[in-house]
Amino acid sequence: MLDVAPVQWRVIRTVRPKYSCRSCEQIVQAPAPVKAIAQGKASFATLAHVVVAKFDHHLPLYRQAEMMAAQGLDIGRSTLAGWAAQ
Repeated sequence: MLDVAPVQWRVIRTVRPKYSCRSCEQIVQAPAPVKAIAQGKASFATLAHVVVAKFDHHLPLYRQAEMMAAQGLDIGRSTLAGWAAQ
């Protein structure tokens, strides 16, 4: 049997609580996880998906944006172009 699992987009939320010490008045927080693009919202896997689809599968960014919109994800072509450029 041949089976296919469609692309599943999910939001990964990182919670970094802040703790404070009453005696020394310092605030401690866990470091932020490494991001592929500074101040970006895309994960490494999302960037790899966009770049491979564009350059290896010859799928233009406007089609990728349409496919993502059909799956409930509203990402503009300019955002995808910026991700591919970086």
